[in-house]
Amino acid sequence: MTLFQGLLLGAIQGTTEFLPVSSSAHLVFAKSIFGIRTAGASLEVALHLGTLLSVLVLLRKDVVGILAYLFSSRRKKRAHGIDERERVLGIIVGTLPAVIIGLTFKSALESTFSKPDFAGIALFLTGVFLLVTRRKSGEGREARKRDWLYVGLAQAVAILPGISRSGSTIGTGILLGLRRETALKMSFLLSIVAIAGAAVVELPKISQAEVIAPAYLIASAISSFLFGCLSVLALFRLVRRGAFEYFGVYCLVAGVLASLYFLR
Repeated sequence: MTLFQGLLLGAIQGTTEFLPVSSSAHLVFAKSIFGIRTAGASLEVALHLGTLLSVLVLLRKDVVGILAYLFSSRRKKRAHGIDERERVLGIIVGTLPAVIIGLTFKSALESTFSKPDFAGIALFLTGVFLLVTRRKSGEGREARKRDWLYVGLAQAVAILPGISRSGSTIGTGILLGLRRETALKMSFLLSIVAIAGAAVVELPKISQAEVIAPAYLIASAISSFLFGCLSVLALFRLVRRGAFEYFGVYCLVAGVLASLYFLR
């Protein structure tokens, strides 16, 4: 892997991890086009750490609030009120489906990441789903306990390359009748655990046989972080303006083009 390819993959990961266009699909496409087939687990870890840092920085108030609740005494926990407790429980409930499905079907899921044609079809389906969210309008409501489970199930489906994690979780929240910003916050909070978990899963796979220079890995992580920050800020603005579903058009077009290119 060259330095340019590392920076490019970092930019793709950072941009598409949070925008509802599927980072996994775009990484599969890029690796196939550039011939990066055995880059090694260290690259995956670097890319995930970059995007993880971006969401931690931009949602630092929410993260600090949750950590303060988790590490406070029982008396202080009561002082925090019900909001932080329900968010912590919601994150746990919302994360479980992805953990269960990921561990149960680990081998089958990993095989799909080497199939760009599969990712293209899945990206098209993501586009269809995002356009369906246009039907839901109105002010919306705050999240209830069961909403975290439904959004978590959507996140579990998004393990597949081409199915956007942010698109599935935010879109599900919107269809459930949640406020768009509430659905957005739920998606980002769940992403912290999901991205950290993905990095941890890849750690044991790192071997001394990998030939990627440490400087390239650092450059990839920095690129992922910077573009991750930009995409989070952009998504907040676009969702507030009601432009979320327009990503569906992009996914439809990109899915069709990718499917035609890789199925030829």
